[in-house]
Amino acid sequence: MRYFLVELTVTGTIAEATLIAQRAFLQKMTEEGRLVLAGSLPDRPGRGAAILRAGSLEEARAIYSEAPFVKAGLIDWMLGEFKVTYGYAAQ
Repeated sequence: MRYFLVELTVTGTIAEATLIAQRAFLQKMTEEGRLVLAGSLPDRPGRGAAILRAGSLEEARAIYSEAPFVKAGLIDWMLGEFKVTYGYAAQ
């Protein structure tokens, strides 16, 4: 498995129901072993990031394309491979 960085910027107003759906999506990806971490960037309002595990860039894109925030058009996002060189994931 390879790692992929999702960088996102909120571009719309997020309704409570969509936020709940996004959290459920992230929980499901965590349980499936696809989500390593996700969170907001407190010093950059409206910005966030996630690290995914997938076999390819195409697979990672397909996975995150199912996110409720993406489907609702509420975020701009970029995806790229994250080459782990240090830390527990590098072992």
